Order: sequence, then C-alpha cells, then structure tokens
Amino acid sequence: HFLESWGDSEPRPGVRALQQPVMQPVPHFDAKQTGDALLAVAGHLGQDFGATTFYEYLRARYQETHDPAAGDFETAWRDWLKAGFVDGVAPAAGSAPQLRSP
Repeated sequence: HFLESWGDSEPRPGVRALQQPVMQPVPHFDAKQTGDALLAVAGHLGQDFGATTFYEYLRARYQETHDPAAGDFETAWRDWLKAGFVDGVAPAAGSAPQLRSP
C-alpha cells in the first residue's frame, strides 16, 4: 500500500523528494510495500542489494552519497525527512542495475 511505503523520486536534476509512510501497516494483511517485494524477488534471482527492506536500501543509498564534510549523516537524514526533500544532490552516475532472468 503506497501510504505505508518508503520511496524517493527526482522531480528535477539535483533535487530528490523523499516519501515516508503516513500510516502503520494495516494489521492482519501482512502486506509488503512494493520496494520490499522487489528486493525479495531480486534476492530470489541472485541479486544482492545489501538490504532486506526498502527503507534500509533507501537510507544506505543516501548515506553513500552524503558528504561527511557537510556534517553528521544522522542529523542530515532527520533534516531531509523533516523537509521531505534533499537539494543539491549530484545526479546518479551510471545506470541502475538491471535484473536478468536466470
């Protein structure tokens, strides 16, 4: 359910919008957000993205690109979540990894 999901987007070069869950997962449905499901499928296909949840994956992605000279990552992460976006982000180098069927 998209209201229970983490995500991000790039509305324009250099700006990333962060999507946070606005509600707890609905009990008794055991639903998974799309990102978690995609990571699980990737794992079954032999791809390792270094995270079991999309939240972990997303956070690690931002931590990799964070410049330590700009300050503590934890503080920056909280500020970004509060603001809902990150400004001045360098465009991602290369392309996203592609899944291939075995």
